[in-house]
Amino acid sequence: MRRPVYLSTLANTGWFAYVPPAVVAVILPALLLAVGAVGLQQLTMVFVEKCSTFLIPGLAAWWPAFACKERIEGEGRELLYFLRRGGAGVELLAMSLTYVALTVPFIAVSAGDGWITFGSALVLGSRCLFVATLTFCAAYLLSSSALALVIALLFSMVAMVPLEAAVTSFVAKGEAAVSAGAAAEIIAGYCVVAGLLLAVGSLRSRRFE
Repeated sequence: MRRPVYLSTLANTGWFAYVPPAVVAVILPALLLAVGAVGLQQLTMVFVEKCSTFLIPGLAAWWPAFACKERIEGEGRELLYFLRRGGAGVELLAMSLTYVALTVPFIAVSAGDGWITFGSALVLGSRCLFVATLTFCAAYLLSSSALALVIALLFSMVAMVPLEAAVTSFVAKGEAAVSAGAAAEIIAGYCVVAGLLLAVGSLRSRRFE
């Protein structure tokens, strides 16, 4: 049976491909269990919050950056473009969904102790999807996977939380009762923009320079 293209692309990234699964699916859930075992509620809450808002979304840029590097900067990329004339959007979407699936153990452990809700889990997934597509699109628009990685990391570390706070403030208008609506706005916004970035990046990846 033919191997899916995106798995071959990940295989070409070498040991870098093992970083997201090792960190997100194994190390973070294990650390969360260890922190929870200490019994410091405040520390556990901060750990979950920082992982959900910074570390996990930031790592979503990892696979796209290294996968795009081969197609943009790698040796023999002329042949690669000849063999894969279609855009790389499908590969990127598969990588993104695979990465979101890797967050399930962390979410399960967090939800079991009440530190994360269904809505906040969806927000986390939409953050990851957006950061991954941002990296993908920026890599082809700027012809640099390294620069795209820096941009995505800066967004996830600096702009993501203030942007979400602004959306929440605008939607909720100080009423806690509509906080779920604010979360829905954030999720919808990330997904719509991610779809646009995916389309633009896929069209740009069809060109060779």
